[in-house]
This record gives sequence, C-alpha cells and structure tokens, in this order.
Amino acid sequence: MVNYWLVLMSEENYWYTVKNGIYGIRRACSERFKDFKAKVRPGDRLIVYVLKGKRCGDLCGSFVAILEVVSEWRESNKPTWPDEIKKNEILYPWIINVKVIINGKVTLDEIKDELSRITNRKVDNIRGIRALSMCFSRKPLPKGVGELIEEKLKKSSKGIG
Repeated sequence: MVNYWLVLMSEENYWYTVKNGIYGIRRACSERFKDFKAKVRPGDRLIVYVLKGKRCGDLCGSFVAILEVVSEWRESNKPTWPDEIKKNEILYPWIINVKVIINGKVTLDEIKDELSRITNRKVDNIRGIRALSMCFSRKPLPKGVGELIEEKLKKSSKGIG
C-alpha cells in the first residue's frame, strides 16, 4: 500500500528538489516527528505544496508534484538547499532521494471542496493545508486525498516543468 504524505516547501526549494532528486525535512519537523524515518519509506509518495513567499512565482499556493521516495533516510552533513547555503547552516538534517512521478499545478481553490469532504475538516486555506502536512499531522494523508491530488495533477501536467 502506498502512503501519501503532504510536504510544504518554497518554490526555490521545490525546483532544487526536482533538479537534484532529493528531499529534506526541516529541523523543526524532525524534532516533532521523531519517528518519521520509520514511517516514510521507499515507495511512498510525497505531494508537494508550494508555500507563498517573497520570491514566489507562478507555482505559489499550489500542489505541484508527486515525488516517489526511492531511498532510505540519511543524515545531511552540509548545507545543500539554497536557503541553507545562504545561512551556511543545515536546516534539513534528514534527506532522502526522490523521483518526480507527476508535476503540474493544482490550486487549493480548485479542490478545496473535495478535500474538505474527504477529510471531514475545512481545508480552504494554508492553516488547513498545514494541518494535513507531514510535519504537523505526523501521519500519511487520509485515504482518497493523495489519489485526488494525483488525479488532478495528471490532468494539469501539460507543459509544466
């Protein structure tokens, strides 16, 4: 059974992840989610949501990709991501290899009603998205959520990436 996990990142880090085939979990999340290494395994899928931010382009506030986990977790030993290099600090202490399964763009507005119905909670803003994310929920997405987003991304994937 494939587990889907929602991960949140900046657009800059998303493009870095796609280009380099790695994903890292933030230090704050890894401290909250101590057993994440045992839960997120090869074969699982990460759904990427790009957060709105200062240098955000067209993908901000959208679900943009499904990444498949293709390695075990390992500890990072140097700054790698653009924001880590700027600060010369390891912000993502645990990393895994990933490969892009689908990329596209699906806004929250396009699927908020379906997400709210499937999860039995209001998912119409960033607070609702954060509540579902790997860092905050500490568990995979409820059944049907990952599949819905994957289906919508497939339909939107023409010309992205």
